[in-house]
Amino acid sequence: MALKPATIQFLINRVTEAQQNSLIGATAQIFEHLRDEVKDNPVYDKYEGDLTKWSQWYHQINEVGNDWELPRSFAEAKSLSYAIYENLAKAEDSFDFLYNIFHEGKFNELKYSLNSSFANYFAQALDDIIRANPELESEPEKAIGTKVFIIHGHEELIKRELQLFLQRAGVPNIVLHEQPDRGRS
Repeated sequence: MALKPATIQFLINRVTEAQQNSLIGATAQIFEHLRDEVKDNPVYDKYEGDLTKWSQWYHQINEVGNDWELPRSFAEAKSLSYAIYENLAKAEDSFDFLYNIFHEGKFNELKYSLNSSFANYFAQALDDIIRANPELESEPEKAIGTKVFIIHGHEELIKRELQLFLQRAGVPNIVLHEQPDRGRS
C-alpha cells in the first residue's frame, strides 16, 4: 500500500465537517492512515518527534488555563497544529479537549475556533509528509488520443468482445487485420 493524498484530503474534510460525536473518530482516521502507510519518511518522523515538545504546551494551557499564542514560525505553527490534532485523536471527549484550549463556547464554536486557528497549518503539515513520502499512490495516467488500436491475436472471440465493448462505450477503434495492407506485412 501507499500513502493516498486523496484519502488524506477526504479525511481532512471529514474532520472540518465533523459533529461532536464524530470529531475524534474522524481525526483518528487520519493518524491511522499515516501510521499504516508512511514508511521511511523523515518529515513524518520529525512531526512525530515534536509531539513531546508540544505536550508540555497543551498541559500548561489545560491545567493553568493560560491563553496561548500561535508560534511566529511557520514550521512551528505546523508542528503545533499536527500535535493538537494528534492529541485530539487520542482524547476521551472532543468538547472537553476543545474547551481546554479555547476556554469558552459551545461545541460548534469551539470546533470553529480549532479549525480556523489550526486546520490550514495541519493540512500543510500533512502535505509536507505526503511530498516527502517515498511511496505515493499515483493516479492512472490518462490516455492521449481518441481511438483504440486493436492488434491481431489468436483469440478471435475476445477480440470481437473487446471491439463490441468499445463500440458500445462510444470509443472509436481500429482492428489491424481489418485494414487494407496492399500485400505488405
